[in-house]
Amino acid sequence: MAPKNLSEKDFRLKTQLRKILWCQGFTTRIDVLLGYDVDPRGRARAGRAALTDLDVLAIQQDLGFRIHTTVSECKSGNERVAENLFWLSGVAKFFGADSAALIRTGHIPEHTPMLARWAYLLLHGMI
Repeated sequence: MAPKNLSEKDFRLKTQLRKILWCQGFTTRIDVLLGYDVDPRGRARAGRAALTDLDVLAIQQDLGFRIHTTVSECKSGNERVAENLFWLSGVAKFFGADSAALIRTGHIPEHTPMLARWAYLLLHGMI
């Protein structure tokens, strides 16, 4: 049986994006779990609750020692582009990312680039 990442249909897309971000000076991680502490006061050892995962998390430190973060969602297929954009907008806001990108294979509907601009997201199609 193949490892989880290799059996994922979006794994190739994630690794391609990771290489691009690495060339731009980012350090990257794939499939980063996004969650929260169940008991934020630390009274009980309830642990963490998982919300979702970030397909690609990219972090860069500039010359002024400022940290910049980018979160990306990688999707194969043609369905639910608008829904993915709104979901990513909320995840980026929750995480506190400086930027967010939806990377897709396949056709991008005509109305979705306008939605991406409105939500301050990048929308890219890759082959």
